[in-house]
Amino acid sequence: MAKAKASAPSKLDAPALSDLGADVEVRRHPAARRLTLRVSQTRRAVIVTVPMQCGLLEAGSFLHRNIDWVRERLGSIPEPIPFTCGATLPLRGEPHTVRFTGSMVRGARVRRFDANGQCEGDYARLEVNGPTEHAAQRLTDWLFNEARRDLDERVVHHTRNLGLVAKRITVRDQSSRWGSCSTTGTLSFSWRLILAPP
Repeated sequence: MAKAKASAPSKLDAPALSDLGADVEVRRHPAARRLTLRVSQTRRAVIVTVPMQCGLLEAGSFLHRNIDWVRERLGSIPEPIPFTCGATLPLRGEPHTVRFTGSMVRGARVRRFDANGQCEGDYARLEVNGPTEHAAQRLTDWLFNEARRDLDERVVHHTRNLGLVAKRITVRDQSSRWGSCSTTGTLSFSWRLILAPP
């Protein structure tokens, strides 16, 4: 007998849900025995998982009964910071204003300025070089590499102090956790740690 497969997510559209500011997905799953509800922080989406035979009306009713819980969870998710010129990013816990220079020099750099625009002052600016249409990706790449460098340094520091050895360090764009450690000694981290508070 063929095994039932989970269905592709369905979008649940209702006027009462339009003010949530998040997509609502209904996922039918063969192993589901009851209706469950979760909020994805990374995608800012509400996910209702239901048994295969459950209808959209029942899923919608379940969501409406738990709408206060959903609103509370969505309200606790910080607004995403766009990687645009003029945005302020919390690089290593310190606010940095992003500036796309348009310069053909490669890379990015952090500069400090005072109120008069002189270097080494009160606030930090993150300058991203290269064509502006690719600046957001260049900024992401630069942040990833900086996170990798920082994390490598911290792992070496802490493993040395603890008398341990990290077999391998990986840095990725993990969507559900800041980091993890496998039983084989592999440490995995999210590059977004570089944007986390100190």
